Amino acid sequence: MNMATDTLLEEKWRIQERMAREANYNLKTLHDNVDKRVKEMVDEYGITLKYANLKPSIGRRAMKRHSH
Repeated sequence: MNMATDTLLEEKWRIQERMAREANYNLKTLHDNVDKRVKEMVDEYGITLKYANLKPSIGRRAMKRHSH
């Protein structure tokens, strides 16, 4: 990786850690906080973000695979 990529990744990791701490490492709270911030960015900057629309069955299969 080059220096610019390293710098961006380090900042990404710092932000992720800060947000995890703010959510007290609770995944539901972290998700809700991220969702709130994304909505604020959409309103502030007039951007459109699209997320993957995964079928619930995909998530269940993944959970079963990792629970063994």
